[in-house]
Amino acid sequence: MTEPVKSPEKEWLVNAWIVRILRLGILVLSWSAIILTLIPAWGDLGFFFSTYTIQSNLLVLVWLNIAILFQEKYKTCWFFSGVIRGAITLYITVTFIIFALLLAPFYHPTGMAAYTNLSLHYIIPIAFLVDWVLTEMYHVYQWKYTLFWLSYPIFYLILTLILGSITGTYIYPFLDLNAMGTESFALVCVILAAFFLLLGALLVFLNKTIRRLK
Repeated sequence: MTEPVKSPEKEWLVNAWIVRILRLGILVLSWSAIILTLIPAWGDLGFFFSTYTIQSNLLVLVWLNIAILFQEKYKTCWFFSGVIRGAITLYITVTFIIFALLLAPFYHPTGMAAYTNLSLHYIIPIAFLVDWVLTEMYHVYQWKYTLFWLSYPIFYLILTLILGSITGTYIYPFLDLNAMGTESFALVCVILAAFFLLLGALLVFLNKTIRRLK
């Protein structure tokens, strides 16, 4: 006699309704922040969609929409797999950490920009990470995921270099090849790659630890 398969909700650390309310709250905040950021940037959509902050927040937005609409497909839909959700969690966490450590001291928005900045760089990343901690125990993460998760940062770096060579403007100062020079730029790339690998390894470790402690 085969053992019945547990519902993913049985693996959650909190009540399913708490998770749904949390996700709906993040979703509403994500939509509002993206739209309110898009409106003033309408004349320069290329720059808007090329920023890492917007791309990582859009990934969160897409995942949340699918998670809320198709929760019953959790066990079969590839988009719910640990390697995909772990990647999105990693990327949005990097958004929070990099902004807080490197960019926040130089950016002091006011008015509506302060709201969208707080939402996109702090509240949404932290809330999504909390959701991950509370619910991502159905999947068993593998250490090899950390290498797969490097694919998007590498793609983003190549995209940044191409856009920078065409426009002469680089989105982030620490990725400005012209201003930094080849050696400094290469060093930054190595540091960022190591950062993604270490943070990804931390996610795998946390996944295994939480599953073991539950």
